[in-house]
Amino acid sequence: MFKYRILSILQKINSLYVELNKLCAEKREAILSEDNEKIIAIINQEEKIVAEIDSCEKDRRAAITELSSTNGFPVSLGIGELLARGVFGEMTETIEKIRKSILDVMAGVKRQNEENLMLIESSKSIIEATLDFIKSKLFAQQAQPKGPGTYTRQGVMAKSGVYKSPQPVGQQPPQPSADKRLFDFVV
Repeated sequence: MFKYRILSILQKINSLYVELNKLCAEKREAILSEDNEKIIAIINQEEKIVAEIDSCEKDRRAAITELSSTNGFPVSLGIGELLARGVFGEMTETIEKIRKSILDVMAGVKRQNEENLMLIESSKSIIEATLDFIKSKLFAQQAQPKGPGTYTRQGVMAKSGVYKSPQPVGQQPPQPSADKRLFDFVV
């Protein structure tokens, strides 16, 4: 009875990890295409699957504990040790295959999650470098002397030489030097 229950639980865990592995691959594509909505949807699905896996793991541990105590083995034994002791009988090969499959798929999930994290970290460092560049340009502009803004009408005219800034009220424009007045005659 416990053997079939453990087999059923292991099959469920395996299928959940396979589904999680597929979601990790989808998340990679969503990260590369910068599809934030899809990333969020995938994360929500992953959370549900992980909760199911946790529930199955609790059931698996309980079933293994019951199987161990029924057969007079210490309850601390894991499934690998029970397999080595031949507790599963004719189901040993099937359970061993599922166990190996779970371990392989778990390794794939781990690898894909690590790759996804590296992609995210890479994107994050590119964004930070871009922001630092923009900040340096903004601070460089702020450090320049104040005057008419480049994109204002006064700024454009000042750059073209057409615009002259008005004199403050009460202040007379500077008088041309005597040499310059010599050439100010009408012909």
